Amino acid sequence: MTSEDNMNAPIFKKLLLLSVAVAVITGLGFQCSSPNIQAGKLYFQQYQSSQDTAKLNDAIRMFRKEITENPNSGEGWYWLGISEGMKRNFTELRKSWMKAQQLGPGQKEDITKNTPYMWLQAINQGSVQYQKARTIPIQSKKDAYLKEAEEAYITANFLWPDTSAKYNGYAYLANV
Repeated sequence: MTSEDNMNAPIFKKLLLLSVAVAVITGLGFQCSSPNIQAGKLYFQQYQSSQDTAKLNDAIRMFRKEITENPNSGEGWYWLGISEGMKRNFTELRKSWMKAQQLGPGQKEDITKNTPYMWLQAINQGSVQYQKARTIPIQSKKDAYLKEAEEAYITANFLWPDTSAKYNGYAYLANV
């Protein structure tokens, strides 16, 4: 080893160490979401396998924590929306997905992929609530069921605006 090699060795080691550090930090930075989103996804996955609504509530709590701490988290808004949709809280689904879309195209693929399922859930919920409203004699309960049906149909229209089913829902509501 020459004296010139001895002088370059510390620089080479520093550059190697720096490049490894940058690679590790970059890999970790883009590899996973925030701890709130990761925890929420875990709870959501547990809900899907168990249908335990406590797990779904835990997921919603974590996604709400995420958007409180990071209001510009499109991923947090997306996951909050899909979790609320699973609880049939269609107004919250609609608000959350609208916010996720406003924040940029990052969640567009996930929203597009889950739109048919959530649309069908909203249409079905609207129909169920409408049927309940038709059969109950108590006006205050009838009004509540109709409001829930309307919210479900509005969400279905938001999710998939160019379908004839939305007009059926609105027609049902107009004839009550």
